Amino acid sequence: MEYIKEKNRVLAMDHGNIIGEVTFPEQDGLLNINHTYVDPSFRGMHIADSLLQHAYEVILNQKRTCIATCSYAKKWFQDHPEKQHIIKK
Repeated sequence: MEYIKEKNRVLAMDHGNIIGEVTFPEQDGLLNINHTYVDPSFRGMHIADSLLQHAYEVILNQKRTCIATCSYAKKWFQDHPEKQHIIKK
């Protein structure tokens, strides 16, 4: 499995096929983590967790702040309080 980091999304790839993604487009000057998806046949393999970890790294490297409107992302940040510093309060 490979993760591809882009400016406003991270893709999970398996043999050249997209099997998951997290998107964080710019909205009102902030990045909005608005969507996390993993193909049903790959669920339960912690791919969504890895996608959010990579998204966190992309946002941190861009020196940006974000909001999370995706329910999975909201829960992920609750479970990782040490990473909440990139969330706009």
